[in-house]
Amino acid sequence: MLLRHTAPRSLRTALWRVLVLVLALAQLHPALAQLPTGTPQTSTPAAPPSSAITWKTCNPPPMCFRSKQARQQWAKDNQCQFLEDVCEGTPAKPDNQGAKQEDKGFWGALWDDVKGALVYGYEFVKGLMHGLKDQVTDLWQMLTNPAEVISGLVELGKAFFNDPDGTLKMLAGLLGQEAIDTIKRATQCGAYDLGKVIGKNVNPGAMFKLAVNLSKYGGKLADAVKGTRREFGCASFAADTLVHTPRGMVPIEQIRAGQQVQSRHDRLFADAPQTVTKTFARTAPSYRRLSTEFDQFKLTDEHPLWVQGKGWTQARHITDDDVIAGAQGDVRVLGNEPVQQPLPVYNFSVAKTANYFVGTGAIWAHNANCDAAVHIKPWKDCTPLEKGFRGEVITFMDMIKAGAEPLGRTLGLNPKGRSPVQAFKAWHGRTGIDGIYKVRSKVRDKHGNVVKDKDGKDVEEVTYVIIESKATGGMKNGILDDIVAKLTKNKNDERQMSEAWIERNLENMGLSAADKDAIINNLGKPGKVKRIYAQTDAEGTTYHEIRGIDKAGNPDPFEARVSNVAFDPQSLKGT
Repeated sequence: MLLRHTAPRSLRTALWRVLVLVLALAQLHPALAQLPTGTPQTSTPAAPPSSAITWKTCNPPPMCFRSKQARQQWAKDNQCQFLEDVCEGTPAKPDNQGAKQEDKGFWGALWDDVKGALVYGYEFVKGLMHGLKDQVTDLWQMLTNPAEVISGLVELGKAFFNDPDGTLKMLAGLLGQEAIDTIKRATQCGAYDLGKVIGKNVNPGAMFKLAVNLSKYGGKLADAVKGTRREFGCASFAADTLVHTPRGMVPIEQIRAGQQVQSRHDRLFADAPQTVTKTFARTAPSYRRLSTEFDQFKLTDEHPLWVQGKGWTQARHITDDDVIAGAQGDVRVLGNEPVQQPLPVYNFSVAKTANYFVGTGAIWAHNANCDAAVHIKPWKDCTPLEKGFRGEVITFMDMIKAGAEPLGRTLGLNPKGRSPVQAFKAWHGRTGIDGIYKVRSKVRDKHGNVVKDKDGKDVEEVTYVIIESKATGGMKNGILDDIVAKLTKNKNDERQMSEAWIERNLENMGLSAADKDAIINNLGKPGKVKRIYAQTDAEGTTYHEIRGIDKAGNPDPFEARVSNVAFDPQSLKGT
């Protein structure tokens, strides 16, 4: 006779409760059904993020949280986010209803571009922009060509609407498989939530560059992804490349933000530890095998090393005859060959001095193209130089939107078609006048009619706008205009933006002789030449007129003072 052992009722009840709990957790997070019980779990240490990824989803822990706040605190402690905290649960219905009038406030100045273009994929694009705005408060300032970006985002929305799986597969080449895995887990969400997950998950710079390329390549996603990878790629080393730190050598894939690495000033040549500000990882389509007397490195073509007699030199241009500078002495190059195979690679950005030392020979390497895009960094995280650059670019874009024509060297501020690193490098070291613009307007009679010349053509007049941009060191615009700290004096006792100072600095602006003469002859006429002070801070940019007067209010060719008269670049439109 077989005896059947029966568990006590209380034990059976407890077991049923555990089973129900496990099943419930498995419904929420299927991965939990595979986890062992009885052992506390922590999240896996995060790998260095791709240059296109800004946050990671949490590996669901085998536990119940007491509250939403407890879950979010766990996520914060583990540097990740749960999809439940990103996805708002919008219904997964066809996204083909187009723009809604109640969203006009969200889009602001972009509304006219959006409402006519977005039909399929509108909710997706709106969610995407919401996600991006959660990362960057002044998001619209990033758009150097809003219509082009919106056009590209419309194409991306159509691609997701028509073939979400195929689109995700293509995007994996740009955003990285980890980001794609995150996005795939959100496919149970509606179009708005899916867009928001992507917007919160990817670097705004990468997404906008992709959108511009989608517009450029006529909506061909594969071509746009390839173009974006080329432009957004970051010079990199393979895993196991040893990086010199104050605590010894560390494999590059283990470097984390906040750590210190050994670095060198490339003008003073003084070595000092510097802090890592951000890490990057991607898969390069090819690489080089660079051999020295101490090491063999796998690195990407564009990675610069300091070659004696040449300075920073991309790896592709280094030859067997070159000698690379090192922390302890020079290192001879023995070979350098290309390898046409994909390779996971890593890099990081360094504060103050953008370089570090690698390998047992401690060769000197730059972290080129790996600094966070200055256009998208929070204002508080920008260096004084980055703030100055960003302020000048913002004023440039404001003037372009107002229909003004940049003259001479001012054209160099145009960020379009260049990476932020390239644009910043071209700007760095510039002195003198920050920007000169020409505005053409129709001459009108007292009745508002356009005046015609003897040939029946519209008569035009020209106004020049000269801008001094301040983002650091300048006083706030609320300060009364008898405070002179806004504009400094040079060794010739000429104050910035005075007539004498402008005449002296016009020589270096690359203007035509006609434009230069017109400015000099009309400097004392505010209707012909406007001198403008632009102040940029975390709240945005404000503009005020500059007068060529001294503290007593008398005209003075060597003085200039910022007035309390506000200037709006948009006032130049339609004149």
